[in-house]
Amino acid sequence: MIKIRKHLFKVPWNLMLITIGTIISGIGIKAITVPHGFITGGASGLSLLIYYVSDKLTPGIWYFIVNIPIFIVGWVFVSRRQRYYSSNFESEIQPSHGSILFYV
Repeated sequence: MIKIRKHLFKVPWNLMLITIGTIISGIGIKAITVPHGFITGGASGLSLLIYYVSDKLTPGIWYFIVNIPIFIVGWVFVSRRQRYYSSNFESEIQPSHGSILFYV
């Protein structure tokens, strides 16, 4: 009983932390990175590089597109819980980056 209870508390807690991290990431990218023309590392850096070169879609949409192959590989090779966390993150990242408005 106690093991099940800890497990049930762990998933909502992790989803809340993923949501908070997504919001912080959106704020950082929209408020600091994009206005100053910086490029970060990893998938977000690749999406920002594509955004600076093409300027057709928002950085959030490019980040979603760049993460699709990573998400598929994770879907195949990683656990079921990781699939749910990744799908939660993917469903929040683009709206988070698109809805945060900063003008510096």
